[in-house]
Amino acid sequence: MKLLVIIALFTFLLTGCGDSEDDIISGLSIGGMMGNSFTLFVEDSLGGTRLTGGPFNFPIIEELDEGDYEVEAYKIQIKHDTLFINEETGEENYWYDIEDEVDWLFLGFGQKVRVHTVEEFEPFLSSNRPYIGWETALLPAFTAEKVYLQNPALSDILTIYAPLQEGNYQIMLVNSSTTDIYVQELDDYLEELMAIAPSHLNIEMMPFNNYFLLEMFGSDESDFEEVFFVLNSTGIALETENWDDVVNYFSE
Repeated sequence: MKLLVIIALFTFLLTGCGDSEDDIISGLSIGGMMGNSFTLFVEDSLGGTRLTGGPFNFPIIEELDEGDYEVEAYKIQIKHDTLFINEETGEENYWYDIEDEVDWLFLGFGQKVRVHTVEEFEPFLSSNRPYIGWETALLPAFTAEKVYLQNPALSDILTIYAPLQEGNYQIMLVNSSTTDIYVQELDDYLEELMAIAPSHLNIEMMPFNNYFLLEMFGSDESDFEEVFFVLNSTGIALETENWDDVVNYFSE
């Protein structure tokens, strides 16, 4: 009998001291903190586990039939003693210690988040609703016991802009300084590409500077001067600091 009690206690310690994977939701934050809550995106019928944005995808979103759209997303409620854990640094803070210091950008758009819920978690698919990036109301809600944060990576942020349709290419010119990238520079690059790229391809260019990364995403990628990212329907197709590599990519 004593042995059974010891085994039961040992089992409780093993299962009770850690977070149950059954009650953890993994996804991406949308829209930052709004009061004591935020929206957690898991996946949808448009881009899968990838959030969708950018010039190529806006027309697709605008024409989206709400009756055909499905999304797994949740409203995460923060309580007074919710524990926030940075998975990269190990830093831990209770909400009551930091709530007066953070603003709505505390969680960057597209930041990877894991939430250990107070309630028993059951996945739920919401349907017949607007695109989640434009409307986050009327979602199932869960209370966070713990929130695990990962610092946003530049590659994660940029894939939001990857075109959904094949044959479309979004080139992101990322500048690590806080200065603007001049429109003329983008036009010159694009004109060169259009002269050599196959005519059936649609190519757009978009600037991304470090100020924007810091302000909107909390991500500092200042270890480079200028990087070109070529995005297609599969994600990041090319990353290079050499413009000639981009030209060769489209001329092959």
